[in-house]
Amino acid sequence: MPSDPELQTLIDQISALERDVQTLTGPLTESQFRWRPHPGGWSVAECIEHLDRSIAVYLPVLDHAIDKARAQGITGTGPFRYSALGRLMLWGIEPPYRMKVKTFAPLSPTLNTSKTDTVAAYLARHRDIEKRMKESSGLDWKRIRIESPLIKRIKLELGVLFACVTAHERRHVWQAHQVRDNAAFPGV
Repeated sequence: MPSDPELQTLIDQISALERDVQTLTGPLTESQFRWRPHPGGWSVAECIEHLDRSIAVYLPVLDHAIDKARAQGITGTGPFRYSALGRLMLWGIEPPYRMKVKTFAPLSPTLNTSKTDTVAAYLARHRDIEKRMKESSGLDWKRIRIESPLIKRIKLELGVLFACVTAHERRHVWQAHQVRDNAAFPGV
């Protein structure tokens, strides 16, 4: 168990999200998993696949930043106080969302896999992000800046990026619950 409370909070959030996704998706049929509430709306499947793809795009950037910070000895202990921009981003991402944002093409779901494979990929990606969180323990999560692979002008503190991952997941898991709770959801 990590000794850093900030790290432990994030790991606990990841575990809770995993349980929530498994509970939500477990009883769904393949057609329920892919059902859209309206044209252009996302299915439960699309919400989960988007989360998997979102984490995947950041892993190489995280690996590079963590390796570089270790080599440069950028260490520190939390709790860290993050920038106003970082805190504002977190506030905007948390569900229920305050504004819709168009998804970048590399993060758009494709619906090319089964429910079992989609959920398994999502859970595997969680192991990947949790590993990076643990590997970065002891580094200064405020001083390490991560350049977005999607918007090069945006640089986030490492701790903000990790917190954005879990907030983004809560946003889309909340969205998936909204789909499941829709009155027109098949088989309800």
